[in-house]
Formats: sequence, structure tokens, C-alpha cells
Amino acid sequence: MFSGQTHYLGLDIGSSGPKAVVLRRRGKVVELTAAEKLDIAEEGILTEKELYQSVRDWLQSRGWGKAQLVLGVPQYLSTTLVSDFPVAQAAALSGVVDYEARQLASLSDEAFVHDYQPLPAGCGRQRPVLIGLCREQTLRERLRLCAEAGLRHDGLAMTGLAMVSAYCWCHPETARSPRPVLLLDLGKDNSTAVVFAGGQPLFVGSLLFSAERFQQAMAARPGASKYDEKPSPARVNLSDEAPHSALLAAARQLETEIHNAVEHWRNQEQAEMASVPIEQVYVCGGGSQLGGLDAWLADRLESQVGVFGPLVGGVRRPEFAVALGLALQAAGEAEFRLSLLPADVAWRLQRERRWPWLAAALALVAIVLAGLEASWWRRSSRELAAHQVRIEQLSQC
Repeated sequence: MFSGQTHYLGLDIGSSGPKAVVLRRRGKVVELTAAEKLDIAEEGILTEKELYQSVRDWLQSRGWGKAQLVLGVPQYLSTTLVSDFPVAQAAALSGVVDYEARQLASLSDEAFVHDYQPLPAGCGRQRPVLIGLCREQTLRERLRLCAEAGLRHDGLAMTGLAMVSAYCWCHPETARSPRPVLLLDLGKDNSTAVVFAGGQPLFVGSLLFSAERFQQAMAARPGASKYDEKPSPARVNLSDEAPHSALLAAARQLETEIHNAVEHWRNQEQAEMASVPIEQVYVCGGGSQLGGLDAWLADRLESQVGVFGPLVGGVRRPEFAVALGLALQAAGEAEFRLSLLPADVAWRLQRERRWPWLAAALALVAIVLAGLEASWWRRSSRELAAHQVRIEQLSQC
């Protein structure tokens, strides 16, 4: 349907169903062209192998099989931190980050993959560097599933940082604000909290909460039909719930987890930022679609709460926020570009990406050589003809 050179795909394979966002580049402008979700329940998918094969077939049927693709890795499978290093030179910084990553992984005998990105100064840090770390075995298992299903990809990225990149794309006016904001991705099986300020993800952590609790609570509400397996979160209003309802109990657990995450961030933060209040809270993910959740959280957290995500057909779609961040990374437009590809896989993909350019260069060299040979042959023919004329003249003399 289109060339992968100008279209970029972010793929978030969550437990509620794979979500894909497609971006298109026109000159220097990147715009969103599609955002879709695959219903795994309708497809009858039971295993991870079937899931990846269905995703491959789905992307190919939509004409997205050749787009540059970045696949998301759940944030709870990885570790991120912002460290302040005194080294400014790139070569020396790489060595310092390698040492820091080994220190983080020293409690385990397993191999880890890491990447880093320098950040703008601020928030009490002079030379902050964002470091991401993940078990190599976890990444290779995901790569194996992709290879067995024939699902091509161009990178692996953390979903938590993808959420932050999506926030920066949706709210560029506040992306560099020194006031901290709290970003929440409420997924079906797990949730992620990020404290973001001054262009730095100061804290990235997982919450012991899943949006599945909202679904279970809605299914258990009085009057709910036992045949209604997927009650719509838009049908309820959290503010109208009875004080002892299961839905409010789930919301209170979310509130507790949010307070715990913020407290954990403050305990490890720089002194000048530890006491700064959270300016605003933004939520995304499937759980953010619960009716009245933003107003209820605003009242409980005593802070402004908003829902963010890409605009699809003029409608805000928070469930596609992570996929948007992954697509931005595929397009090279993400605020945070940490890659979790093992070194050998990254090198192989780089060679594959460079192969068309190498083939074009070889073809150009062949054309130039053929042109030079043809030019030499014509010049030699002219010189030979001139010599033959001269020989005839000499023979007549």
C-alpha cells in the first residue's frame, strides 16, 4: 500500500490486544495516518506464537508489512534511571555508562542489554544521562517469537519511555517545564508511573494495579448481565458510585499505588526537587477510559488530571499513547530513543538497512566503470583510425 521509507509503525502488543499507530513523513512534517487495534478475543488467539502470527497477518493485510517498525517491551521487564555524570566527552561517557550498567546488573549472573541518552541539564543535575537496562534473555525470547512468526522489526523500545515521548508530542508546550508532572499508563495487566520534569524522566516505575480490576468490578456491579463479558467503561461514572462499590475500591487501590510511587520518587530524588509538588497528572491506556476517573483522581490527588493520547478522527484515544511513542521512535522523532536490541541483532539490522544503499553504490560504480570503458574504447578507436590514415599517407610517400 505504501513504502516503508516514509511510513513508520509503532506496535504495542498488550494483553488487551495489539495496538498499532502509523506515522507518515511529508518533508519535515510527521503526521498520524492510522491507529488500529486487533481484537484477540474475536480472533480466538490462545498462545503467544498464534498472537505474533496473527499480528504479522494483520499488518500485512493492512499494507503495513514494509513500514519501519519499533516493537514495545513492557516497562516492568526493564529498569531505567537518570544518573548525573561528571564526564562530558562522548567516548568517556560510554565507558562510564557501561560501568554503571554493570553495577546495576551485578546482583544477577544473567546478561543484560543497555542503552543511554544524555539529557538537558536541570532538576539539580549538571550532566544527566538516562540509562535503560533489560535482561538479554527476555529480549531474545521476544525476538525469537518475531522470527518464528516472520514479523520483521527495526527496534525494541520500553513502553514507559514511549509513553513519555507520546506526551511530549501531544503536549510540546509543557514538555520542557521545570515543574514535575505525573504520567500514568493504566494497562490491562500492569500500569506504569513516570515523574517527568525539565525534559527528564526522573522516575519510571510500575504500579501494583491493572485496569482489569475495573473490568471485574463493572462485571460484578448490581444489574450487570452475566452475558456482558466486556462492560464498557464509558457506561459508568465513578463519581456516582456507591461508597462501598467494587469499582470505588479498585479506584482507591489505584490512588494508593499512585501515592506510593510518588513517595518512592521523592525518597530518591535530588534535594531541590524532592519537595516540589506535582503540577499535573496525565493518564493514558485502556484504564483511563473509565467514566469520571479523571475527575475522581483530581479530587483525591488535589491536582489537575487530564487524559492524553493521539487524536484519531478528531477523537482523543488514550489507549494508543504507547504505540504513538513507539512510532515516533521508528520515525526518529521520539524525545527518548533508547534501543534494547542486542548488539549482534542491531548490527545485522543496520547492515540490512544499508544493503539497498550498498547495492545502489555498487550499481553506480558499475555504471561509471562501464562509461569509462566505453569512453576509452571510443577514444582508442579514434586514435587507431588516425594512425591508419597516417600509415596510408606514409605508404604513398
